[in-house]
Amino acid sequence: MACFMEATDDMVVAFCEHNKIKTDGKEFKNIADTVIRKKITAIHKSEVLENYEIKYIQEQYKHYFQSELLIEDDKIVLPSNKQEVKRTLDFLLENVFKGVLSSQSYKTNSKSKL
Repeated sequence: MACFMEATDDMVVAFCEHNKIKTDGKEFKNIADTVIRKKITAIHKSEVLENYEIKYIQEQYKHYFQSELLIEDDKIVLPSNKQEVKRTLDFLLENVFKGVLSSQSYKTNSKSKL
């Protein structure tokens, strides 16, 4: 992930109120550490939520994690667990990949186009 500034409290609230996100804003703000805040800024800049439909995001999530991304009212329901939130945000930032041979899902710490 490129070096992004941390999202401010107002930016965190705006993220929680996004029309494709469903979460308890107060609870989410409490777990939003530096890493989560930087991911929020990166998601905002990438416009991933504006560029992809929820159904497509959900299908891709299942492909990578063999588990369901919780969707309610056509919104991504963010988990209350900090590690699960980070995993979901990493997914939205395309910081995951499948091993070519093993098909194992991995988290990446850098992105370089091939």
